[in-house]
Amino acid sequence: MLYPAAASRATFLRDGKADPKLSQLGPLACGVPGALAAYAEAAESFGRKSFADLIAPAIPLAENGFAIHPALAKMSATRSTIPQPTRGDR
Repeated sequence: MLYPAAASRATFLRDGKADPKLSQLGPLACGVPGALAAYAEAAESFGRKSFADLIAPAIPLAENGFAIHPALAKMSATRSTIPQPTRGDR
């Protein structure tokens, strides 16, 4: 299953009720299509720095990863609502 295109209302339910945290935190949370393009346009049109200069500090983080707080690591490791791919999802 590829998110967000394959997500349905049921994807964000827990015990039959909507759980907003499922769409905001963890593996089911996703960005807004076009958001980065909008940020780049805003930086180029109104900013004092280029978009490349603004995002440069994020490149090593994306390439090498970064440490997270132990509480977040524990929460991520113990989440039982992470959808597992099935043969039909690939």
